[in-house]
Amino acid sequence: MLLAIVVNHEAGHFVAAILTGIRVKSLHLGFPKGPQLKLRLGKYPFTISLLLIGAAVEVDEDQLWEAPLRTRVLVFLGGPLANFASLLIVAFLLNGFTEGLAYSWRVIWLSAVSPLFVLFGHVSPAEVMGPVGIVSISTKIIAQDFGLLVHMFAIISGALGTFNLLPIPALDGGRVMMAILADRGLSKKWSKAIIYGSLALLILGMIALTAKDIAAFT
Repeated sequence: MLLAIVVNHEAGHFVAAILTGIRVKSLHLGFPKGPQLKLRLGKYPFTISLLLIGAAVEVDEDQLWEAPLRTRVLVFLGGPLANFASLLIVAFLLNGFTEGLAYSWRVIWLSAVSPLFVLFGHVSPAEVMGPVGIVSISTKIIAQDFGLLVHMFAIISGALGTFNLLPIPALDGGRVMMAILADRGLSKKWSKAIIYGSLALLILGMIALTAKDIAAFT
């Protein structure tokens, strides 16, 4: 389920790139290191890694850098928009149009304010879970009621879309922020340094979360 949600997110970036004329260089399923199966998906190189964690769409970064701001923003927001579309579709199917909108708004709102709860001490950082914790809790819930899987798909889709809108340079919202700063004169060199530095911190954070979850759920 988590992999499907991430693939849906990356599909949003892929569609946005195609619609705006940004060249897609390759597609990746799984962690982009270690043993990989190299295929082609239509005209695009496509790799599948042994470790099926995450997915990625690699676009021509030079072309993207030179593109108008509105084009860059659309490509960056394609992923979150795909997640929100999934949330809305499931919510409409489960609850109808009006209730579905209210359901979707609650998911997005709670996802948006949750980091503030942690930041201001209303929720302990120890209670924050990574993918391992989510899978562990999800398995127990689904074992009791498989129908909850659909609700969880919608909730996690909305949460991922919302999280990616945070103004952290390595995330989609941060890439939008960096694109605006680039239009205000930020150099390409500094932009890349900030994005990659932020990405390194995010990866370290995910490793720490995963280690905590493994210790807690094993």
